[in-house]
Amino acid sequence: MIKRCLPAKVRLLNPDAVNMTAQNDALTQCLKATADPVRLHLLHILGRNSYGALELSYILGVKQNSLSHHLKLLSAVGLIESRREGNSLYYRRAVYEGPYPTLVTALINTLDSQVLTSQHEENMRMVQQERVLQSQEFFDKHAMDFKQQQELIASFDSYAEVAAALLLNKGQGHQHAVEIGPGTGEFLEVLSRNFDQVTAVDVSRDMLEQAKVHCQTHNLNNVTLIHGDQSQLQGLNQTVDAAVFNMVLHHVALPAQELAAAANLLKPKGVLLVTDLCRHDQDWARNSCGDLWLGFDPKELQQWAAQSGLEPIQTTYVGLRNGFQIQCQIFSKL
Repeated sequence: MIKRCLPAKVRLLNPDAVNMTAQNDALTQCLKATADPVRLHLLHILGRNSYGALELSYILGVKQNSLSHHLKLLSAVGLIESRREGNSLYYRRAVYEGPYPTLVTALINTLDSQVLTSQHEENMRMVQQERVLQSQEFFDKHAMDFKQQQELIASFDSYAEVAAALLLNKGQGHQHAVEIGPGTGEFLEVLSRNFDQVTAVDVSRDMLEQAKVHCQTHNLNNVTLIHGDQSQLQGLNQTVDAAVFNMVLHHVALPAQELAAAANLLKPKGVLLVTDLCRHDQDWARNSCGDLWLGFDPKELQQWAAQSGLEPIQTTYVGLRNGFQIQCQIFSKL
């Protein structure tokens, strides 16, 4: 009689109940992983940009073996992810896809609304400065032969038509455009012919001189060249119709931060054009071409753009015979 009153074994293994238990277990592990001040700082910092383990150890002021433990716990629950850049691993905050995403999103939003400690901010600034110096030293040394080295990966002509068509067909205003990191100035021709005013800024004085020669040679008289970074452009806030990163993001220290700064320059409905390499594993590009990053996953750029108030309009890919692929993405300011 007692046995007949017991639920059948199959009912004890009801799929819905098993699924709910698994979800609750996963959420418990996620909450445990975030229940630590160091790991919360990690999530906050990695929401800003990607960093290597040595950089994170310096920023947080923790030993590497301790940092590895924290990274492992956050990775296990899908809150951060890593990517290989040559021989190095870089970490970033992941798009969470586990159970109860609303709860985790609320946690992330709370972190992002807070201010980092002054020490963390200073350490992040030092890491950024080290990256900038590394890139600047390369360009100052190779300014005269940079074009030849860049063509080892991709010549401007191989994707210029596609990039120009995206910018001109999807953009709405043609009064003022900016280019961050114009290099030798090839894309400035496209901008100069189609916008009333063009401003370009570059951290390398030697590269800016190459762009100046290009402008003079091609009579680009409506182009203003500025030595420095994007902070030199903040006086243009909300006055720019278009901003362009042409094969430059893989050279900059903090690409997500650069995208956010460019978005701040745009008018509502202004557009941001990014041409860059898709992620690859050809580490020789670091030494030969001064690359800090081995390309980007398209979704990575889209995630950074969304965080900066930009929405994707269109993405086009250009395949190259030497194994690289270029992505041309255009975004609109909300």
